[in-house]
Amino acid sequence: MIKLSSLINEVGPGHENDRDMVVGVAEILRMVDDMNNRKEIAEAMLRKFKSEDVIHNAAEFLTLCGI
Repeated sequence: MIKLSSLINEVGPGHENDRDMVVGVAEILRMVDDMNNRKEIAEAMLRKFKSEDVIHNAAEFLTLCGI
């Protein structure tokens, strides 16, 4: 089992809340009814996560978004 403290150390300072943010964005995107619009927004968010060095899993994010 991985301890939370070791995970935080691996993640590094400034990235402790990345997962919560990514999950929160996915929850908001699930409220977008138009699937094409939802997909466009999700892809834009993935680009933003990458440009801001947000730790995320793209496939998991898209699944959480319902895409």
